[in-house]
Amino acid sequence: MSDAGKIDAVMKNLLLQTSLLFGIVVSSNALADDDLEQVRELVKSGEIIPLEQLLKKVADEKQDKLRLLDVELEREKGRLVYELELVDEQGVVRELLFDAKTGAALGEEEED
Repeated sequence: MSDAGKIDAVMKNLLLQTSLLFGIVVSSNALADDDLEQVRELVKSGEIIPLEQLLKKVADEKQDKLRLLDVELEREKGRLVYELELVDEQGVVRELLFDAKTGAALGEEEED
C-alpha cells in the first residue's frame, strides 16, 4: 500500500472510530453540563479547532494504524487541551495532548 493509501486508511479508521465513539469527556475542571453545545460554540467562535481537523492532522503525522479510544477536552493552565487516547496495532495505548486552539502537539505519554 502506498503512503497515501496508508494515510487514507488511518484517517478513515480514526474518523470511523470518532463517529462511533465521539463524546467529549470533561473533567471537573473543564466544562459544565452542556458540553457538546459549548464545544460547538467554541469551534464556531474560533477558540478551538474542530476535532475532525485535529484527527486529520494526527492521521497525516502518524503512520501507525491507530484506534481512537477516548477524547477529552480539558482546561489546563488556562488553555483548552484535546486529549486523545489511542491504541496501536501492538495494543500500546498512548495519550496525545494538543492545544485545542492551534492543534499544536503538547506531549505524548504511554499508558500502563
